Amino acid sequence: MTHVDENTIGAGASDASAQSTALPAETTPRFVRFKSASYRVLSRAAYWSPVLVALVLFGQVSFRGLRPSMAEARRLASAEVSLDERHDRAVAENRETAAHLAARQDPVFRERQRRLRVIEPPLPTTTIPEPSARTDDGS
Repeated sequence: MTHVDENTIGAGASDASAQSTALPAETTPRFVRFKSASYRVLSRAAYWSPVLVALVLFGQVSFRGLRPSMAEARRLASAEVSLDERHDRAVAENRETAAHLAARQDPVFRERQRRLRVIEPPLPTTTIPEPSARTDDGS
């Protein structure tokens, strides 16, 4: 009785079945070759996809995100000076208007204004003399 290793029996059987399923390239059907080629391409694309996504994201930020935002920041910095001046003028005008409003609510101020209107009549406005009426002969 000879001793037969179980691993060699199983390995021999699987080798035989693998050899029977693996056909030479000339005899394999076209769709099987296409399927294996597309599988290789897709597996490589999936393998490199994280790198490609990172490159696309970096390109997006650098060309469409970072450069326009830096240009916008420079434009806004230059516009900030004129905006500050406009704001200061508006605040000063607001203070002046508030002071006038507070003065108009003061009874003493109102009485002085009334007396000025009664004592000193307003100056007559100058009018432009009207041209003389035309005569019928056009002169």
